Amino acid sequence: MQIKKLNKFFGDARKTYNICVEKNLFDKFNILRDKYVTNVEYDYLKETPKDIRAFALKEYLAGKKSNITQKRDYRSKYKYKSKKND
Repeated sequence: MQIKKLNKFFGDARKTYNICVEKNLFDKFNILRDKYVTNVEYDYLKETPKDIRAFALKEYLAGKKSNITQKRDYRSKYKYKSKKND
């Protein structure tokens, strides 16, 4: 029972991260959180706590910021998270 719930939470966090990758977002955390964590477009994501989905968004923005500060090509393609590389 709890394993199913945790797997669902991991999957929903992965989906939130992949939405950011798909739309190639880069903005302030508060703005993106309101758009993609608080007002979600998929109803099944509402069953997962906002903290979990917000952390996935934070991971995405940290990767983007890291690429910019290290002077890498920040326009490079980000890879989607999959169940294999979680």
